[in-house]
Amino acid sequence: MARLVLLDRQDGHGDNPDIVELDLLDAITALAPQTSALYALPTGLRWCAELIEATEPVLRVRYAEAESLRGLAADLIGPVS
Repeated sequence: MARLVLLDRQDGHGDNPDIVELDLLDAITALAPQTSALYALPTGLRWCAELIEATEPVLRVRYAEAESLRGLAADLIGPVS
C-alpha cells in the first residue's frame, strides 16, 4: 500500500479538491467508521495505527465531482512499484 487517501465528496464543494494531511489520531478517527471489521480484529486499532504510520501522511481529499480528481490520483498516491 502506497498511501491512505480518504475521499470526502461534498455537493457544492467547488471546482478544486482540497487536500489535508491528517495526524494519527485524526486519521484513525476518520478511518474507523469506514472500516466495518476493525472492531472484530484482536489488535484492530494497533493494526490501523501501524498501517497509518507506514504510509503517512493520510490525506483527506474533499471534492464535489469525481472528474476533478482526474490527474490528481497519481500525484497523491505516488509511483507504483
